[in-house]
Amino acid sequence: MRTYLSLMIIAITTAFTSNASANLSSFTPAWDEIGLSVFGGVENFRGIPDGHGGNNHGICTGFNAGSPVPGFNQYGLGLQLGGSAAVLDFAGRGRTSRNGKSVQGQEFITAGLFLRALPHMPLSIGVVYDCMFNQNYGVYGEDPTLQQVRGQFAYYVSSCDELGVWGTYDIKKTKQIQRYSFYDYKIAFRPIAQANLFWRHLFGNGVESNVAIGYTLRNRLHRYHSNRAGKYIVGLELSVPFLDSWLLVGKASYMQPGTRRGEQGEMDYASNISINVVYFFGGNPNTSESCAWMPYLPLADNTNFLVDSASKVGKIHLPRY
Repeated sequence: MRTYLSLMIIAITTAFTSNASANLSSFTPAWDEIGLSVFGGVENFRGIPDGHGGNNHGICTGFNAGSPVPGFNQYGLGLQLGGSAAVLDFAGRGRTSRNGKSVQGQEFITAGLFLRALPHMPLSIGVVYDCMFNQNYGVYGEDPTLQQVRGQFAYYVSSCDELGVWGTYDIKKTKQIQRYSFYDYKIAFRPIAQANLFWRHLFGNGVESNVAIGYTLRNRLHRYHSNRAGKYIVGLELSVPFLDSWLLVGKASYMQPGTRRGEQGEMDYASNISINVVYFFGGNPNTSESCAWMPYLPLADNTNFLVDSASKVGKIHLPRY
């Protein structure tokens, strides 16, 4: 009898353990399904917050990862997470009203969900949350943290061509106060809401191009010189694979200022140029048979995260005699 009970306990334990393992494996993505890439490169950008100052140039590095949502991979549902960090202006930023000898730091975080195209449904959808952290940013050398929501919707007209739209919208603006001489300056920052049409093409040798044109959606924080932050936005991206797991990526974007040409227009345009070398763990998805789920939306950077700013004089501090 005792032997019989022992055998029953062993059988029940074995069945429970195997079922638990099966259930756990069904809700855990396999390692070869997780797409991970790391990159490093150089960047040169400027925006409205830089005012009469020049461009910001430096080095950047980061990662981007994608994975199927456990239990929903058969529906094409995935999640993505990425981040980057940059160090800019190694010689200092003397044009700022403070921290003139300090470098500029900037970090991005992107996280969200996407629905990738399937053979019977050539549609792709993605929504992510972007966050930008800054140190010694803009002409006033401030440290704002900014947030936006970014979405993308596209249709594959062929196996090599994708047409779609992507856009951003700010979550909230950030205000900071800086003392300068006898005045308090109230400085506001806000992501620029935008909408863009894009065409992505994959060439037979794995080279990929992406062309976009768009428009800003909201009025500026102040409308002394124009209602819109920009008249139009253009962007170009070119990716060239080399070796088995490497990719060379070049990006460029430009926002025509909403102000007239001249001194004010020179301060209100935005531009970005970056060149990065990317390494894919498990092989380049454009040239290999990798089954990894790569992120659908690109990581936030200064091409898709444009910033508006405005300042005004606040409290006046008079000296005592």
